[in-house]
Amino acid sequence: HHVATDAAHALVRHLADGLQAIGRPAPVAGFHAAADLAWYSAQGIPGTLFGPGSLSVCHAPNEFVPLDELIDCCKAIALAMAGGPRR
Repeated sequence: HHVATDAAHALVRHLADGLQAIGRPAPVAGFHAAADLAWYSAQGIPGTLFGPGSLSVCHAPNEFVPLDELIDCCKAIALAMAGGPRR
């Protein structure tokens, strides 16, 4: 099932705003891989894939996520869940 959440969707905007609020870049790009998001999308539930780390080391031997990226990811998610950063 193909998933294409609109970049203007509130979830995507709030996550991007959260990243920008903490000084991180907020690229929005496509991703071609199998993910549970396809099941949710098929049920009419919008979503996005979001998280720290590099795709070059994920699901590989010696996989890792830099701690600062993990912490910033948590901050961005918290801001998004609160409805985006307050301006």
